[in-house]
Amino acid sequence: MKKRILLLSVLVIIIGTFLGGCAVMQDLVRGKWCDVYGNTVLEFDDDKLKVTFGQYTEEYTVKAKAEYETTYIVNADDSGSFGIMSYLQVTDDGTLLAYEQILDAEGHRYVFVRESEIEEYRAVKDFSKDMPKEIESDEIVSFSLNLSYYKPEKFDGGHYSFEVHEEDGKYYSEFEGMGDSYIIIRDKQKVRKSFLKKLAKLIKEEKLNEHNGEFFSQMKNDVKNTLYVTYKSGEKIMIKGGSGALDKWCVDNDKFMELAMSVIPKSKLK
Repeated sequence: MKKRILLLSVLVIIIGTFLGGCAVMQDLVRGKWCDVYGNTVLEFDDDKLKVTFGQYTEEYTVKAKAEYETTYIVNADDSGSFGIMSYLQVTDDGTLLAYEQILDAEGHRYVFVRESEIEEYRAVKDFSKDMPKEIESDEIVSFSLNLSYYKPEKFDGGHYSFEVHEEDGKYYSEFEGMGDSYIIIRDKQKVRKSFLKKLAKLIKEEKLNEHNGEFFSQMKNDVKNTLYVTYKSGEKIMIKGGSGALDKWCVDNDKFMELAMSVIPKSKLK
């Protein structure tokens, strides 16, 4: 009797999952979807999916797959993915997420929305926080500048970071550049307090305190550039920038990167 009840329970779960998957396919994803950050287009028609990557198109048979509380749209064959694009995650906010599958580089992150909503999603929005615009202290405890894409005069373009922090009572400056699949430069130098004073002076000269809390982006979870400063007084500066809004980025990247490279041995800068 117990085995029969258990078997019926399993059948109910399987049927419920199947019907739920059909409902997802028919009601949630039917129609055309566009990538917010690219030109890839999805077109769903029942269990058929047409994916247009720029100039070429691929067609798949798809199915819904439930894992715990998350639903995925997957290729009906054994791979689950769609060429270089991973399977699609149906999110709570109504978007479809996927990732470009590349072994030796950071792949593209797909965020698909319905065609009728694409213009709204691509519009730049103000997610700024109300943070103090007056900073009294000039004693920096930590500093961090991260740029998703930057091209220094001496190096290839890529992701660059400049950080200053304390370790055992001593201060260090770290500078790193990463290309698509290789390290451009990585350097760590112990710095004097005079270096921190130069950094604090540059922050004041650039009036970054007036932009404290600023964050413009197409989507709240899309962050490309960040600047964080923490002072001994506990005061902080936080500035962020996202896709489509980097023209509003208020930081003069060149000036800060020039300061960062001023303590790097010349042999590393060739």
